[in-house]
Amino acid sequence: MAELKESCEQLLKQAVLDDPEAQFRLGVQLFLSDASGRSLAQAIHWFNRARENGHPAARMIVDEMEGVVKRCLSGAAEGRAV
Repeated sequence: MAELKESCEQLLKQAVLDDPEAQFRLGVQLFLSDASGRSLAQAIHWFNRARENGHPAARMIVDEMEGVVKRCLSGAAEGRAV
């Protein structure tokens, strides 16, 4: 666990300097680290930052997440179970 924390800290140092690969990798680590809402929100933040900085995999992940949300909202508006 200490190794993961150190890795996240190193990635964070690079991510705040707008390194898209570090932003993406930090997003992945936060997404996989635990199921808490805080980690998920932070993961999405870093995926978005990586996407803004041109990271292709981050772009695909964020686009897919946005698509899922739109489909869920559309289904809910039409009265379908989501």
